[in-house]
Amino acid sequence: MMIEKKTDRRIKITKMLLRQSLLELMKEKPINKITITEICSHADINRNTFYTYYSTPDELLHQIENDLYDEIRHSVESSLQISTVSSSLLEIFTAISKNEDLCKILFSEFGDKVFLRKIMDIAYDRCITEWSEIAPDLPKRQLDLVYTFIANGCAGIIESWIQSGFKESPEEIAQIINTISSNGLQTFLMK
Repeated sequence: MMIEKKTDRRIKITKMLLRQSLLELMKEKPINKITITEICSHADINRNTFYTYYSTPDELLHQIENDLYDEIRHSVESSLQISTVSSSLLEIFTAISKNEDLCKILFSEFGDKVFLRKIMDIAYDRCITEWSEIAPDLPKRQLDLVYTFIANGCAGIIESWIQSGFKESPEEIAQIINTISSNGLQTFLMK
């Protein structure tokens, strides 16, 4: 039992060093320009150890992204008792703010643009459900298009928010996006 705990701890430390190494390298260049040798050298770990856990730098990056995605999704799901779009947005922005250093890298020019969209899609079901109640006559396809438009705008706002050093609070960003999305939906309701 004691040996298992030491092994688990060593594995966690090794994976943490590999993650930190990759993220440091991503500050300087895109993932497709980063080699396993660079990651291992930066982390002071041999290549065989890297291959024990990951097969490519992309796989390591996807694991980092999946961990953050799961954390954000869990935060949103745990707020189900306050089932509103604005509460979901606030949970997303609070989680991004809590992971400021990681998000600065993941959402930077060398980060994965698809990942940011995946984060925004966490709120998809809740948005469509809430909007369907507000506008029951609006076809689902139009709601999908409104969501796509707003989600892409949200991604731009998030990138700007991160690049500006998180000047606004998560609450302020959630309110801005909630106002924009509400006004956008109102346009369709006035027809």
